[in-house]
Amino acid sequence: MQNRFLLWIPFLLLPFSANSQSIGSYRIDLENGKSVRISDLTANGPLIITFWALWCKPCLAEMKTFPSLLEKFRESGLTILAVNQDSPKSTAKIKSFLKTNGLDVVLALDSESEVLSRFNGEAIPLTLLVDQTGTVVYRQTGYFPGDEAKLETAIQLLLAGKGQ
Repeated sequence: MQNRFLLWIPFLLLPFSANSQSIGSYRIDLENGKSVRISDLTANGPLIITFWALWCKPCLAEMKTFPSLLEKFRESGLTILAVNQDSPKSTAKIKSFLKTNGLDVVLALDSESEVLSRFNGEAIPLTLLVDQTGTVVYRQTGYFPGDEAKLETAIQLLLAGKGQ
């Protein structure tokens, strides 16, 4: 019986190991021409990294949930890095969407999906929660209404020191 249990341990740990990627030293070029390390963005608190595009309806629905998270966790230093997958020609539309929806985020453009690939992303929306050590503690691919509650719970656990 004990041997059977031991065989299951790697499978039980798989979801946790998939989320424990350390990315603090990664550099990302921002829309404003500056470059930033992930560790710079996590210096004051947790970081949400979201990969999205204007043509992706689930992405837009998820993005519209972020202002309430930012408001709720403002005191905790929550930052959002929005990595957009649209063409650079869409920059004005991207900024307009962000402004219209009250999204105070750090914006990066990734039309060639280089950053998405570096984060092992295969589809969007892809949302990551990164702790102050630069470790990915939560990962969600896709979006369905209600997924924002899972992300909020992950943030609360992280801030309570319980990780994910």
